Amino acid sequence: WSARLYAEDSEAEYYVALTDRNTLYLRQYDELDNAPAARTAIYTREESLLPEPLTLALADEPNKSLMFYWRDPPVEVAQPLAAIPMTALEKSGQNKLLLVGRWYETDIRFCTGTPQLNADGTMREWITDTVLYEGTIRINEPQWFSLTIPEKTAKLCLFMKRPWDESWFTWPITDQDPFFVSGDTFLTEVD
Repeated sequence: WSARLYAEDSEAEYYVALTDRNTLYLRQYDELDNAPAARTAIYTREESLLPEPLTLALADEPNKSLMFYWRDPPVEVAQPLAAIPMTALEKSGQNKLLLVGRWYETDIRFCTGTPQLNADGTMREWITDTVLYEGTIRINEPQWFSLTIPEKTAKLCLFMKRPWDESWFTWPITDQDPFFVSGDTFLTEVD
């Protein structure tokens, strides 16, 4: 496809075209020193949208992974993905959570509520108050979420499910053991 773009308040005009599925051709027409001028740029698709540090972190993926979870990733990961819109789960959230799908398609939900824990601190059940977000994430698709991760009892839980699963896998969002994740980790299916 190709398109011609122009700005009404200037003399600038752009022509963009996909010359093949991996190449975008951009030509800008303008006036430079009262003379017509044109600039051309050619952009090629990289193998992956994901920055190299993220690709390297994904290389150590264990079996049965559903989601890659990275809390407050470093600038070299966050900056290249800054164009991806942020889903605000909490207004003025202090933490950024990057999720990357590891299955072909996974349904996800973020729910507020209360955890019901076993004696060893693992979660027995999550009692949901409100579903804050519901969507789908595909393999290698990054999604951003803004929230504040509490130091104690979780108030928010990530639910994950493949299309054919009947029950949801849950991960409470908290700094409390055994759910504390300081950086990046894989959330996997439990045997």
